[in-house]
Amino acid sequence: MLEEGEMEAPSEPGNVERPAYPRGDKVWLRAYEREDIDAFLEGANSIDTGSAAGYDGTMGRYHAEKWVEKRPQEGHGHGSWYWVISPIGSREFIGTIWLWNGDGRFGGMELSIFVRASAGHGKGIGTDAIRAALDFGFGNTETERIWMFTMASNTRSQRAFEKAGFRRDGVIRHLARLNGQWIDGVLMSILRGEWEADERPRSWDYIAAASSPATGASG
Repeated sequence: MLEEGEMEAPSEPGNVERPAYPRGDKVWLRAYEREDIDAFLEGANSIDTGSAAGYDGTMGRYHAEKWVEKRPQEGHGHGSWYWVISPIGSREFIGTIWLWNGDGRFGGMELSIFVRASAGHGKGIGTDAIRAALDFGFGNTETERIWMFTMASNTRSQRAFEKAGFRRDGVIRHLARLNGQWIDGVLMSILRGEWEADERPRSWDYIAAASSPATGASG
């Protein structure tokens, strides 16, 4: 298993190596483990976290186990990537983020995320994780566009994505039913050129700095 900051082999000779498990300033994105199932289940069924991410609060442990086995453990690295969000220097499960081919009708790749309420909202954790995932997506694939959608009422999520460089594409009216009521969704995206123009440290910059003898840090 690759640990924090380790690199995967380039897909073609001469390609620049990018981190298999990217990191940001506050968090790093690691592989799922079976020990994460309880924390994932708690977050998915949380009214504050799970409902905002589109879960209906009724997931049982059996389905959570099957989801982890099918998606993150079998599907990771096959055109889609599923990570646990952990604080730098820790393996604590504070959220999850996926980069996947969610709906071919929209083109590009879909990014999905939730951060557990216990991690503390308003600390920039979500934006940091989103930026790390964007660096991986645009740095390792040829995708032109990465997009997301959320409930129109989930302004907290929209702010996190806006800070990471996403722009609003539009409103999807009556996207789904929640608690018997129709809800609207918001579609947002970021293009490769917009990501390239965002002058900020990249995931590999953080990893290189943490590995530098001058810093004496290990991540």
